Amino acid sequence: MFGRDYIMKQIDQLAAVLSQIIIALVQRKKGAPEELSFDQINALLQEYMDLDIPKILSMDNNELTDSLKGEYNLTNELIGQLGDILYEIAELDQNVYPTEALYQKALTIFQYLEKHDKVFSFDRHQKINKMIPAPTDSESSSE
Repeated sequence: MFGRDYIMKQIDQLAAVLSQIIIALVQRKKGAPEELSFDQINALLQEYMDLDIPKILSMDNNELTDSLKGEYNLTNELIGQLGDILYEIAELDQNVYPTEALYQKALTIFQYLEKHDKVFSFDRHQKINKMIPAPTDSESSSE
């Protein structure tokens, strides 16, 4: 019982750290002063998850979620928060990470969660629709 309580406490602590990162990124997107630098975000991810943005970007899209669940033991909730972090960084006007790669990783995570998460997220669904361009009239008429 003690071991399970400890693990749950660790998961809750990780979720709180990821939430703080997301809040800081959303506030920055809205024009607030930088609360966490990208180096600080990477340091937090490295400390709590043994993972950072460059490592995530280097993962193969086809194996990303399997690796996050298996190798890093992340729950769907934590994987979703990581997807939110990638998405929010991509939304910022930054020159640190390739925006398209950030969107692709976030999309991979969100599409995985759409299929495997028990809870529907309207916010996640909107983000997916924003990242996948709607077919143009010429594309849909050529089918």
